[in-house]
Amino acid sequence: METIAIHLPREEYKPETVTKFIVSCLDAKGVPMFKTGFAKRPFREDTKRAVMAICYGGKEDWETLSRFFVGVPEEDFKLMKEKVGEWIILLEKYAPEKLKIEKISEVL
Repeated sequence: METIAIHLPREEYKPETVTKFIVSCLDAKGVPMFKTGFAKRPFREDTKRAVMAICYGGKEDWETLSRFFVGVPEEDFKLMKEKVGEWIILLEKYAPEKLKIEKISEVL
């Protein structure tokens, strides 16, 4: 099986790194998107689940803000695979209360 090469900065998936990505993307007027795989094959690094976090349509170049997160919990990976607008659910799950209200109300 061929390896898929991802040329984005790699980060461990943690509540603070995911929140930082989402907030940075929203601040740049972009839409945070999470891709779980390519060509019906899930992203992995070794045995860990991974996702591409892409800031779509922001003021900055998408590659500047986008990331490759490794070590994604199964619950979050499934959410990203099955839902649209998953960034709102992730922000509600991981961000401090004041930040959640501020960022979600800016977008909605």
